[in-house]
Amino acid sequence: MNSAMTNSRMDGNLNKMSSNMNMDNNKNAQTDRKCHILSMLSQNLSIRRSAFPLSSISLTAWARGLDIRRGGSAVLYTGHMYQMIPYLKGAQKRQSAIKEVSDKMMPIARLINPFLNLTGIMSLFSANKNDIKRYNGYLRNIAVILKKCGIEFGYLYGLEDYAGTLLYDMGVYNAFERHADRVFRRLKRLGIKTVITVEPHTTEMFKKIYPMAVDGFDIEAVTYLELLEHALKSNGNIFSHINNAQKRQKKAVWVHDSCVYARHLDMDGIIASLLKKTGIEPLIPYYGGRLTHCCGGPIEALFPEKTSQIAKRRIEHFKKGENEGDNGHIPVVTACPICHLNLHEAVSDKTVVEDVSNVFINDMRIM
Repeated sequence: MNSAMTNSRMDGNLNKMSSNMNMDNNKNAQTDRKCHILSMLSQNLSIRRSAFPLSSISLTAWARGLDIRRGGSAVLYTGHMYQMIPYLKGAQKRQSAIKEVSDKMMPIARLINPFLNLTGIMSLFSANKNDIKRYNGYLRNIAVILKKCGIEFGYLYGLEDYAGTLLYDMGVYNAFERHADRVFRRLKRLGIKTVITVEPHTTEMFKKIYPMAVDGFDIEAVTYLELLEHALKSNGNIFSHINNAQKRQKKAVWVHDSCVYARHLDMDGIIASLLKKTGIEPLIPYYGGRLTHCCGGPIEALFPEKTSQIAKRRIEHFKKGENEGDNGHIPVVTACPICHLNLHEAVSDKTVVEDVSNVFINDMRIM
């Protein structure tokens, strides 16, 4: 073997070794980053009662002007999920813009965070005002729907706790169980017997996870969708119904079922059923109902690139099911803020991703 070939092979091996070392270093850096993020989320939950702590003003702004009583035996429980989405979205974009610096600062941030709310600071000025208005609007919709149904309910305002969903989903069980116990004790102290939930993740916490994690847990949980379904069975004229123009041109929407609602809580089909009863045609994609495809959540904080890939794949399912005459712009309806965020971010054309509460308010002419 001549020296040129030997040198060439050695160079190739060295390059391959260097490439493998770089890949290992990148994997280690990603692992370290995820560990730091999980640690900070756990710190926030233990110290500030939320994985992503926001000010009381930000969390309760949606209820301004709705004249919802404080407390009572039955309360609308947001779990902070809708309110957090605009800030999570903004913080993630800010972090990705300075990723290298952010990764290097993570170990220091982890040490500082117990004493200074770095998550809160990072969220300052990061949320888009239109996003805040949109997600707060969805909560306002739900409150109006409940009032229209004749449901009496209160709200805990600044005393409402985050349910701990993200820590449970990420497998940080010790911190989650301690937090769940604190949430339960506060609810009992305030005399709460029923929580009316607004999205699947907090619903699952109260219906399935808390009863297993907290001794003596006896708070009833019911979703606003279930209450609406019951109200429509009792009184089909709750909504001042669709006008003649809408009747002549029946509206269709794609239904994206939440994995949690469909598979964990056996609530697949509830959105489609409600839409049918109110004159809207629900379209179910091939991967729908109990076989619904994931939106990419709730791994946004740890695997943003993977979340994006999954969400784009999900959007393609709706595209494949459309007819050429539809122009690819049939709205996609969700009942989960995480699903809404991920699918909305994955859309590359004029397709609208909408929360189902907005469809109820706008298309059923609720008064």
